[in-house]
Amino acid sequence: MFPINPGRLIALTLLATAVVASTAACSRHQSRQSSPAPAAAISDELERCRQLGVDAERDPACRAAWEKNWQHFMGGKPSKGGK
Repeated sequence: MFPINPGRLIALTLLATAVVASTAACSRHQSRQSSPAPAAAISDELERCRQLGVDAERDPACRAAWEKNWQHFMGGKPSKGGK
């Protein structure tokens, strides 16, 4: 048999620990990202509004979707009149 090299044993132990830790971190990160259902619903509504064209300006659901989208990206309510 080969003699056990302490440096190699430590290196392999550290490598195995790093692999396990990064696998655990990735699985936690993916589980947090797997629940953006409201964003998908807003995206679907925005697509519907895009297909309505000019008529979307009078649609209350489109106005609500636009406001939610604005709040998501800008943080806060849009100002009236573009000011």
